[in-house]
Amino acid sequence: TRHKIMDELEEVLGFLDQRRIEMHNDENSQSRLLDYIQIHSFHSPGKSEEETKRMMHYHTDFVIKQEIIAVKDILTTLSVGPLRLLLDIISSSRYVDRIESSLLQKQEMINKTFHQLENMKTMKQTLSIEVSQSDKIHDEILIQAKILSRDIEATLTSLLHRVVSIRS
Repeated sequence: TRHKIMDELEEVLGFLDQRRIEMHNDENSQSRLLDYIQIHSFHSPGKSEEETKRMMHYHTDFVIKQEIIAVKDILTTLSVGPLRLLLDIISSSRYVDRIESSLLQKQEMINKTFHQLENMKTMKQTLSIEVSQSDKIHDEILIQAKILSRDIEATLTSLLHRVVSIRS
């Protein structure tokens, strides 16, 4: 579609160039200009027809030059820089497929990361429960060790007939 638009603009540019050439070369265009001037009252009372024709010719030539510049600016904008790249991307299935593939890979990575995050949350809860249970077992072992230590002290004290103390 961009190429069609550019082709159309090239045709407009060719038409404007041709019109400009015709204005310079065609005597008939001078008389048509004079008719145009008379119809649209461009002829001022103090000016000769020749002066009015020159003014009108300059005006029309100026307008056509401005239109040529505007069309060339549009063609340049469509032909270079980021806009061209964007238009190429939009009009090319290869670029669109590449971008789509890249976005799908990124989406898969995001989904994988979220899945890993959920697994980590589950593992954290499981480990938290296990740590809590381990703390309870540890506390019970300490209590049992103290009781055992006292029992050993009592037994050794009765066997040895002196006070035995075990450090804990």
